[in-house]
Parts: sequence; structure tokens; C-alpha cells
Amino acid sequence: PCVVEDCGELQPDSDWGLAENDGTPDKYPPFPEDQELSTELKVEDVEEVVTNIKDSGNYYFSIKNYTDANRKYKKAIRYIDWCKTQSDKINSYDEMKLSEIKLVCLLNQAAVKLKVNLFREALYLCDK
Repeated sequence: PCVVEDCGELQPDSDWGLAENDGTPDKYPPFPEDQELSTELKVEDVEEVVTNIKDSGNYYFSIKNYTDANRKYKKAIRYIDWCKTQSDKINSYDEMKLSEIKLVCLLNQAAVKLKVNLFREALYLCDK
């Protein structure tokens, strides 16, 4: 008989290697849908995750790695937008906090675009 063993199939509870491991506080997968979350979504937890991702972007910006800085800011915005679609229990205060962080990320992205001479893209981000 033919037996196939250890063929590379991933188990549901195994580490799929999706989380980032670049030495920054961002230890989260590129897309929030891939994040293991408890059944109760807490805005405070999302805010902490987004702040870690944004801070990672700030680190890359400070060392003039604008490509990775932009990637982190886009990722933070992706997590914020996802959170807003996942929970109908977000109160106006939490919505305001997330919107403020999103605004900072958009402006940081615009700063990245200015550093790499993409002026129209910077203007577009400032108008969002």
C-alpha cells in the first residue's frame, strides 16, 4: 500500500509563519483576517496592535527605510478599517480614537511619499 506521511499539510493550530518577525514591535500577520482572535473583539486590543504596527513604521522612517515604513502604515490602516467592519459595538469614543490613529498613519504615509518625491501621492493621502 502507498502511505503518504508528513506531506507538509498544516494543522489548524500550528504556526503558519504568517506573523512578522523583523525585530520591531509588529508581530502580527499582514492581514487582520489571519490574526488569531478571541471571540470577543476589544477595541483596546486592536488599538494596541495598531499602535505597535504604527510604531514599527516610525522606526523604519527614522532609519530612512521608507518602503518598509510605508508598508507598516498601510498595514495599520488595514487593521483599523477591518476593526470597524467587525464590530457593531464600537462606541463613538473608540471610533474617534481609531480615526485619530488612522489620520496619523495617513499623514505618516504622506511624509514617506514626500521623502521619495511622490508628491501627487502625498497630496492624495493628505486629502483622504
